[in-house]
Amino acid sequence: MHILKSLFLLLILLPSIASAQDMILFNGGIGAGERESAPEAGTRLVFFVESGSYLSDVSVTVENMSGEELVNTRTNGPWLILDLPAGEYQIRAEVDQDRAQGGVIVVNEGESQEFAYRFADQ
Repeated sequence: MHILKSLFLLLILLPSIASAQDMILFNGGIGAGERESAPEAGTRLVFFVESGSYLSDVSVTVENMSGEELVNTRTNGPWLILDLPAGEYQIRAEVDQDRAQGGVIVVNEGESQEFAYRFADQ
């Protein structure tokens, strides 16, 4: 009986786990050609260093205001474009232990938005 309850709970949670990474519309942007192919819609997170160079391999987590983790990924380039519904989200972006940023973003209904994260040069 305990196994059946566990299996039932897993089946209920599975769609929310699987759909979390579905919020990623684009993860990349190395090179102008790749950035040109990125979708226009969505919430774009852009990562760069103070000297102006783009930055990749950033660890990013996105949580709703209830603390539910929606996205947990490493970037393949300087752009991470997400399909987030309107609302407030806690973002944490980390290059390494000494270079991390976080904060709340507000996503507006039907708007493409961009949030830039600038890190110290190494």
